[in-house]
Amino acid sequence: MICITVSPGLGQNYDTYIKQGLSSWDAGQFDRAIVIFTRAIEQKPDDPWAYGNRGFAYLQKSLYDEAIADFTMAIALDATDAAGLPNYKKANITRPSRTSTGPSN
Repeated sequence: MICITVSPGLGQNYDTYIKQGLSSWDAGQFDRAIVIFTRAIEQKPDDPWAYGNRGFAYLQKSLYDEAIADFTMAIALDATDAAGLPNYKKANITRPSRTSTGPSN
């Protein structure tokens, strides 16, 4: 089990978490990115951006079910997002067990 500490900091908001999550992603720190994107989701649960980013971090960790769940949520929140469905399909195709249980468009 990996334990990651991310200091919440005073006054950190959604945008700050997104920037920190992307920085962690760029550094290959996917566990840390997941934690930070989760904090962004806690602040703005109706914004698909953080779900999509966290989904990519899960995908890098081969956590396919979690990635698919996040991509599904991103699609549910914004069906017009051009990247949502391809991301979902990529996670489903990459997943060893190819059972699909979500969007079919």
